[in-house]
Amino acid sequence: VNGKIKKLLSNYIGKQEELFIKKSQGNICETELFLVASDGVYKKLQLKDLLLLKIINQDKFMLRECNNLLDIIMDRGEKDNLSCAAILFREEEY
Repeated sequence: VNGKIKKLLSNYIGKQEELFIKKSQGNICETELFLVASDGVYKKLQLKDLLLLKIINQDKFMLRECNNLLDIIMDRGEKDNLSCAAILFREEEY
């Protein structure tokens, strides 16, 4: 209403036409773990946090550990929007 929704939506999706996305390429190894996260997470993320995530090797623990990571980031005082997803690659036998 009166542009208020537009203002809120632009804050969620960014105010620039082109989004900044860091890209790289290479081979994915078995049990490779990727963390996709919002800038609020990256502001306070530390190497030791990633090392804790790296030991996760079962799907049933991934959600719990992502939530734990977000709790750690909030405990460090981050007030920005926080979201993350951990993606674990592993070779399946068919």
